[in-house]
Amino acid sequence: GITETCVHVTEHILTPADRDAQDSPIGRPIPSLTTYLLDAALRPVPPGAPGEIYVAGHGLARGYQGRPDLTADRFLPDPFSATPGARMYRSGDRARQNTDGSLTYLGRIDHQIQLRGHRIELGEIEATLAALPGVAGAIVRPHQPDPDAPDDIRLAAWIVDAPPEDDAEAATRIAQWQSVYDITYGGSSPIAGSSAGGSSPTAGSSAGGSSPDGSSPTGSALPTSPPAPPSKMANDLALDITGWHSSFTGQPIPAAEMREWRDATCARIRTLLPDPATTARVMEVGCGTGMILFDIAPDVAAYHAVDLSPHIIDRLKSQTADAGLAHVTLAAAAAHEATATLAPTDRFDLIILNSVVQYFPSMTYLRAAITALAAHLAPGGRIFLGDLRDQGRLPAFHAHLAALTATPEEPRAAFAHRALTREAEEEELTLAPGALAGIAGLTARPCLKRGHAETEMQLYRYDLLLSDQPGRTLPHRDLSGLTTLPAHLTATEPMLLTGLTDPRLSPHQTRADWIALSAATAAEGERVSDAPLPPNDLACTPEDAIAWAEAIGLQAAALPDPDAPARFRLLISPEPIRTTDLPTASATPRAHNAPLRATARLALRSALHAAADAALPAHMRPNSYTFLTAMPLSPSGKLVTKSLPNPAQITAAKSITPPQSATERRLLDAFQKTLKTNTISTTDNFFHIGGNSLNALTLIQNIQKSTNHNITLKSLFQYNSIQTIAHMI
Repeated sequence: GITETCVHVTEHILTPADRDAQDSPIGRPIPSLTTYLLDAALRPVPPGAPGEIYVAGHGLARGYQGRPDLTADRFLPDPFSATPGARMYRSGDRARQNTDGSLTYLGRIDHQIQLRGHRIELGEIEATLAALPGVAGAIVRPHQPDPDAPDDIRLAAWIVDAPPEDDAEAATRIAQWQSVYDITYGGSSPIAGSSAGGSSPTAGSSAGGSSPDGSSPTGSALPTSPPAPPSKMANDLALDITGWHSSFTGQPIPAAEMREWRDATCARIRTLLPDPATTARVMEVGCGTGMILFDIAPDVAAYHAVDLSPHIIDRLKSQTADAGLAHVTLAAAAAHEATATLAPTDRFDLIILNSVVQYFPSMTYLRAAITALAAHLAPGGRIFLGDLRDQGRLPAFHAHLAALTATPEEPRAAFAHRALTREAEEEELTLAPGALAGIAGLTARPCLKRGHAETEMQLYRYDLLLSDQPGRTLPHRDLSGLTTLPAHLTATEPMLLTGLTDPRLSPHQTRADWIALSAATAAEGERVSDAPLPPNDLACTPEDAIAWAEAIGLQAAALPDPDAPARFRLLISPEPIRTTDLPTASATPRAHNAPLRATARLALRSALHAAADAALPAHMRPNSYTFLTAMPLSPSGKLVTKSLPNPAQITAAKSITPPQSATERRLLDAFQKTLKTNTISTTDNFFHIGGNSLNALTLIQNIQKSTNHNITLKSLFQYNSIQTIAHMI
C-alpha cells in the first residue's frame, strides 16, 4: 500500500510457503484500483518482465499539497482509461507479473541506476555496507562532484554509525594520553596540550581548574563575593598556564582570564572544606601542575594528589618539599588506579577531580573511577567535579566553532554537516548535569562557572558536587517574557528564578537549533548568511544576575537550565546559600557523548573500503563515505535526499591556499597523512581542522619524516599552520 492511494493498492493471502520464499508476493489490486506494469516509455511489459508499478482508479489522491512540481512528476494522464481527465500514479516501485496475474515486488526503481554502461542496484551496495559491525544505516546515491562536468558521476555513501562501545579502545586512549604527557613533561618546558583550553590532557591528570558551588560537610555558605587574592605561593607555583589555548581563536588564553578562572575555582573549593579547614583531609585526582594543590594544601591537614605523569609528580615532589608541605603526598597513577595508592582505611572530606574528566575515555571509565573513590569518603564527605564540559551545550559550542570558519555563501547543508560532524567526533567526554545522578548513592548538584571572561570554560562548562545530602523542592518564579530583572524582587526563603537567557550563548544556540532543523527545513540555495537571529528574551550574564541580586541584599548562585542550554536559573536567598539549598539534578537521557567515536570512524572508514573491495566489483564501490549521526528524514519519516550533505560542497566550502614551496608541499603531505583528508589549505590552523593533542604527536612524527626537521609540541601550538611551520623551519 501507498499513501497516495488511500493506503491500500494490492492484497495477497499469505501461505506457509510464502514465509520461506525469497520473493515478496504482493498479490492483485483491490477491486477499486487498477495497476499497470510499464517500462520507461509507459509501455506495458510482458508477464515475467520487471516494470514500474503505476496505480489508477478510485481513491487516487489529487496530488501533493503546495507541490505542483512533484504532483506533475508523479500523477500522470492515464493513457489506458476511457474516462476524461483520468490520471495514474507513478509509484517508483518495481514488480513483475506472474503467470496467475499476481505481482511480485522487486524493489524501488530509484535504487537502480546506470553508471558508465553498468546497471547498478544501489540496494545491493547499501546491504553490503550495512552488514558491517558499527554501521546503523547506509544510503548510496549517484553524486556529481562538479556541476560543470555532468558526465563525471560517482557513487557516494552516507553512513550512520553506531556509537562505539564505552570500553572500546579505552586502554589505548589512556596510553595515548600517557605518551602526550611523557613528551610534555619530559621536555624542557611543561606543555598541557589541550586545544580546548583545558588542563593537562590525560585521563587522570589536570593542570587544575574550577569547581561546583557547594558547601562544607558542616553546611558552610557558598561564596557570593569575589574571591580573595591568592597567596603568593599560589601565584608563584600554581598559575602555570603554558599550553592553555582557546578553541575559539587558537591563541593562548590571556593570563588575567586564566587567573580569574583559577581564583574562582579555588574560592569555591574552599567552601567545601570542613570547619575548621585545618582538620580537612583532601584528595585530588589529576593534580597536573598544581593549580589547586598549591592554593588549598597549605591550609588543610592532609593532601594526597595523584597524576598520570611521573614527570609532573617528580616535579611536584621537589616543589612541595621546597615549600615545606610535608603533609602533601604524591603518586603517579591514572584515575582508575588512584585508589590503589591509598590504604583501605584512608578517608577524605573532599575528593577533587578538576578539569580532568573531559579526558576520560568513556562514561564507563568515569563511573568506575567515581564509584571506587566514593568508597574513600569520610562521613559527610563530597566529591567535587570541576570544569565539566556540558553535553547540552555541545551543539552550540560546535555551531559556534563552525561559524568562526564559515563564509556567508557556504551552503546551509554543508555548514550543518561540518558542525554536526565535529559534534559527533568530539574526542573529549561531555556530560549532562544529571549524568552522575545517584552514582554510589550520591546526589548531584550542578553550578555554572563564575567569572566575567567569555572563555569556553565560563560559557560551556560547569561544576558538579556529589554528596549524600538529599535534595529539596524550591519555590520558583518564571521570568520569561520580562525584558528586565524585577527591580524590587524579594525572597523570604531560597527561591529559584527561571527563564533567564545568557546573551553570550543565545546566538550560538540559535545557530545550533538552525543546524538541527536543517534536514527538514533547509530551502534550496540557503546559505550561512540566512541564519536567524536569536530571540529577544530577558538576557543577562550569570555574573550580572548575581550582582543584581546582591545589590538588593540577596545572596545568589547561577545554575544550569536542564531544558534550555542557552538559559540559566538563578537561586536567590535572603541568607547565605548552603549546599542543601542547591537543587539536585535528575537522571538525564542522552547524558553523555561517545569520545571514542572519531577514532572508531577512522577504523570504520577503512572497514567500509575493505568490505566494498572484497564484495563489490569496481564500478559498484562508493568513491566517498560521509558519516552522519542520523539520516535526514521528513516529518513523515521519509528520507529527504536533498538534505544529504553534498561531499563536494563540504570540501569546497572553504578556499584552499596551495603550497608555494617545496617545504610547504612536504608539510602538506604530513598534514594530509595525519588528518586523513586532502582538503587542507596552507593557512589552516591544525587545531581547527581536526587536530588535537593526540594526533599532534602523529603530525610531529610525519613532519620529521617528510622534512627531516624536528618540531616540539610547544612550537606546534605557536606555529600551527603549514605556512607558519614552513617559515619557522
